[in-house]
Amino acid sequence: DLQGALDQITETAAEILSVARASVWRYTEDRSEIECVSLYRADSKGHERGLKLAKVDFPAYFEALVSERVIVADDAHTDAATSEFSEVYLTPLGIGSLLDAPIRVGGRMVGVICNEEVGPARAWTSVEIQLASSLADFIALAMETAERVRTEEELRASIAEVQGHLDTI
Repeated sequence: DLQGALDQITETAAEILSVARASVWRYTEDRSEIECVSLYRADSKGHERGLKLAKVDFPAYFEALVSERVIVADDAHTDAATSEFSEVYLTPLGIGSLLDAPIRVGGRMVGVICNEEVGPARAWTSVEIQLASSLADFIALAMETAERVRTEEELRASIAEVQGHLDTI
C-alpha cells in the first residue's frame, strides 16, 4: 500500500523534524508539474493531496530539484531556490523555512519530500538535513517495492491466463 506508506512517512517526517507540514510530491507523466500525493498537517493531524505546482511557474525550484541533493532554505522567502513561492505559497500558509529532498528511483528524480516550518526562518541542522535525505531514500525504496509488487501481480495473472489456455488444449 504505497499511499499508506507515504502517509505514514509524512507523519513521521513531521514528528522527527518538528515541522508543521511534511509532504511528498511526484512528477506528473509529462514532468511539467509535481503533484502532492501526501501532505500531513501536524495541527489537524490530517492528510491532503492533489495540489499541483508547475515547472513553468517555479523554474528555479525545479532546477534546484535536479541539481541538489537537498534544498536547505533556512529563509524560504529569500533563498534562490524557493523565493518564487513567497507570494503564492509561503506567505499565505505562514511558512518561513523549507527543507526539501529530491526522491530518486533508478537514478531518475521522480519527486520530492518537502518539510515546511511555519513561522519565522529556521536554521536547519546537519542532522535534520541528513534525516530529510534519508527520508527521500526511504520513499524511493517504498516506490520501488510497490512497483515490484505490481509487476509480480501482473506476471502471476499472465501465467494464470496462459495456464488456462494450455488447460483447454
